[in-house]
Amino acid sequence: MLITKLYLLYKIILFHKNYNKGQTMNRNQSRNHNSKSNSNKIIILLAVIFLAVLATILISNFTKNNNDNKKQSLQTPTNLSIDSNGLLSWDKVEHAKSYIVNDNTTELNSTNDNHYSLIGLGIGQYRLKVKAISADTDYSDSNWSAICEYEIKDENVLPLGTPNIVLNGSVVSWNAVANATHYTVSINSDIYDTMQPSYSLNSITQFGTYTIRVKAKSEDNESSWSNSVEYVLNDSGGEKPGGGGSSPDGNDNGIFFINETPNEGPATIKEPGEDTSPEAAKNRFSQYLSKADFEYLFPLRFGCPLWKQTESPGMRYSAEQIAAMPDYYSYENFLKAMENLANLIYIVEYRTDANQSTVAGYAPRHSVYNKNTKKTTIITTEPDFNAEWNINKPSLQMNIDFGAFLNKGTENDKRRELAGFLANISHETSGGWPTAVPDEIFWGLYFNEEVAFLNGGIFGNGGSNPNFPPQPGKSYHGRGPIQLTHDYNYGLFSTIYFGDGMELLKNPERVSQEGDLGIASAIWFWMTPQWPKASCHQVMTNQWTPHPSRPQDSQYTQGFGLSIIIINGGLEGNLTEDDGRIRRRVLHYRTTAEFTKADIVGEKLDTLGMTGWA
Repeated sequence: MLITKLYLLYKIILFHKNYNKGQTMNRNQSRNHNSKSNSNKIIILLAVIFLAVLATILISNFTKNNNDNKKQSLQTPTNLSIDSNGLLSWDKVEHAKSYIVNDNTTELNSTNDNHYSLIGLGIGQYRLKVKAISADTDYSDSNWSAICEYEIKDENVLPLGTPNIVLNGSVVSWNAVANATHYTVSINSDIYDTMQPSYSLNSITQFGTYTIRVKAKSEDNESSWSNSVEYVLNDSGGEKPGGGGSSPDGNDNGIFFINETPNEGPATIKEPGEDTSPEAAKNRFSQYLSKADFEYLFPLRFGCPLWKQTESPGMRYSAEQIAAMPDYYSYENFLKAMENLANLIYIVEYRTDANQSTVAGYAPRHSVYNKNTKKTTIITTEPDFNAEWNINKPSLQMNIDFGAFLNKGTENDKRRELAGFLANISHETSGGWPTAVPDEIFWGLYFNEEVAFLNGGIFGNGGSNPNFPPQPGKSYHGRGPIQLTHDYNYGLFSTIYFGDGMELLKNPERVSQEGDLGIASAIWFWMTPQWPKASCHQVMTNQWTPHPSRPQDSQYTQGFGLSIIIINGGLEGNLTEDDGRIRRRVLHYRTTAEFTKADIVGEKLDTLGMTGWA
């Protein structure tokens, strides 16, 4: 910059000198000596200005460099190491707000933590280094750390040994295979997955002979099939069906029931009725809210024609991006999301104590039942779920049938649930304000992701759950109508919806690109309890009962106000409609309830007297 400024000043002086020279040649030779003298004076003046500017710039740069030299650099990150799971870590640096991780000269990513997952890097050699970025104006960024070398070879895809299986009663077991992440169990060609080196056959209820084989698998490899064993179930001395327990109301949504018999294999599911089928779920939405009424309520929904006219190019999106945006919250996308989810039942199991007084802290296991294939697949299991000290305890099982959305309680409860769901996601995605034109009520569903991250930035990639590792360069910020956030939530929802947790961990942007997927993530949240919290579905349909071990939950009154506590009780608890957030949620609820023909007279709509769940 200094050289450029001096060069431009020099060109100005040179231009002026040549200009005067040319003028002198064309002028009358009789022009007097005073004219030349004046020209020379101008050149001298410009030269003086040039020297003055030069001196000012030099003094300014000297002062800046002197001040920079007075700053203390952050300590250089030390003790870089990489564990067997590909996690790069280093010592924390005081006064650092973040760290940059580089491979040679290529920046891999920035992180707020003193560790970084290398999972997802391709085969090759890596020379990794880390720099600490200052959070304090009194400190400058650190120097680069020493190089930490890391190599990913083809040989890292290790061969897997073949399991050797044995049958003991109704449990088939095998040796744990080194480097295996899970196992596939074949029962008469039907396939089931498990992460444990054993599998209970108690879920088999049809008499007959079953041939069982097992295959070990990892992310990159799989073994040969094991030896086979035969399991015979008959009515004269054969093994009796067992385990699983039963729900007092079929596949009750979020209500725990007891499995008295310890269960190592997949949870038992009562065959769902036709009223929870994908077609029935889709029809209920149409029955309670027509397409014409939906589009009247949400004229400014993200990507629709009026939204494209309203969104100013350059504010958040370019003109080209606005023109290409699909109608993200279309009526058809709501129907598609309900149809896809209604085929699944999500199962959570906890070990409990002898008196079934708690469901927390005893190593949950997560499974999914597919209504089409009639198969239950274990998707994640905490390490202690089948530990020796835990396995003989009864389990508490919770089934969430997504086909029961808008299908529990009275007819009015179902209409209230749809109004409550749409009201809450309208508030979460609103682009309106109290004096907005058109009215604030029409600005629901205006956004489909956190606008702070539209132009980049990384969030929610802490890597706290090893089952769902964040991927380099990917941000897990809020996307969709209820803001799916954090790597572990993207991974769990992806596993339930796609059968593959890595799909959304590798491609989180799909949630904001595909409307039906984003809406499905919101219904998943709405339907799923998070102990000790109930689900929004439960409290909107009067299906929730406080657990005996939690007398503090007696403060809660079921209804729309309690759904607000579930979604954002930490910030919106114990408030009336005088609070702007509560006011807008209730405004959307009252308006939407008119269209779904729900009676909400006497229902508790605010959160006064109710605090966030603890």
